[in-house]
Amino acid sequence: MVKKTGEKKSGQLAPSGTTKARANWIKLIGGAILLVAGVVIMLTAPGSIFFLGLVVALFGFVGVILGLFAE
Repeated sequence: MVKKTGEKKSGQLAPSGTTKARANWIKLIGGAILLVAGVVIMLTAPGSIFFLGLVVALFGFVGVILGLFAE
């Protein structure tokens, strides 16, 4: 009886850790893509579009930080 309960708990706890790790990778990759896209927009576009690129780059930077350091 005790062994079955232990197996059931370990089976339930394992997927949550892998899902969490996958979410951090998604944040990291998405943030890097947004950061690069924002920098490209800033380098190629004039005026108010430059500001849009800056905002996109900032969102990307936050995504990279969350992907690296979030628990």
